[in-house]
This record gives sequence, structure tokens and C-alpha cells, in this order.
Amino acid sequence: MYTIAMIPPESVRNKADNYRKRYDTQYGQIPAHIKLVEPFEYPEENISDLISRIKEIAAKSRPVTLSFHRIGTFYPANPVIYFGIQDKSDIINLHHALLEKIPQARDHYAYVPHLTIARDLPNDELHDVYGRLKMLDIDMTCEIREIHLLVRQPQEKWEEVESFTLG
Repeated sequence: MYTIAMIPPESVRNKADNYRKRYDTQYGQIPAHIKLVEPFEYPEENISDLISRIKEIAAKSRPVTLSFHRIGTFYPANPVIYFGIQDKSDIINLHHALLEKIPQARDHYAYVPHLTIARDLPNDELHDVYGRLKMLDIDMTCEIREIHLLVRQPQEKWEEVESFTLG
């Protein structure tokens, strides 16, 4: 399985990881990230073709400024709590460009760019955690200059295959 993601700078990852280490079942398996496409299968023997496609898209895209401004949740559809992103248009354009060039990548939900900080919590705990976190003042901004192709290893840990400079 592969995915393509933005990995924010350390300052944002550290803030997210303060929550992820307690509330995210995937903490330690993948760094804090903004997923650009859902995980997808791709023939390993054709990985150079996938890399070429992503490289082409990245070269045509410009760096993206991310402004995290609130805590949100997808409950009840999905038990996830996340840092919400303001002005998602550049990320959504990049998402659509990747879907267009990589037929194996598909949307499973309506695409909402976000950075997950909690997942798979029982309903009562999710409501309690979300109730506390939504009161926080989230105001972080960063620039993303790269996107990353990640592969899931057999032990469920995601590793970087290659990074691609935007622009």
C-alpha cells in the first residue's frame, strides 16, 4: 500500500504529537501528516512510473501555506479528531491532480484536508476529548515545500519512498 502526504515541520508535528501519543492508534507508525490521497495499491515493479507521475505533478504545483485554526471531528461518520486547516484550495487542487494522474488512487470519503490527532477512541472518550480540545486556541501556520510518497511495511509502519519538491 502507498499513500502521498504532506509532512508539516517539526513545530507542528510536535504540537500534534502531544495529542497523538495519547489518542492516536497510529502514533509511531506514521509521522503527523496531511494525507493527499487515501492508501492505494500499486504494482511494485512499476514504482518508477508512479514516482515519475508524482514528480510531474509536484513540479507543476507551488508550495502550500497551511494555517491550522481549529479542532474538528468527523464523528459520527468517522471517530477522528483533527487540526482543521483554513483555506484548503491549494491542497484540494493538488489532491485532484494526483487522483487524475494516478488511477489507482481513489476517494473513499469527501476529501477534507486535516491533520489527525486522535482516532479509534470509544464514543464516550471521543466526546470527552473533543469537548476539551475544541476549546483550545489553535493558531499555527507553516509552509509545505515537499510532498512524500510513503509505503506501508508489513509491520504496519509507513516509510518514505521518496520526497518531491513543489514548484
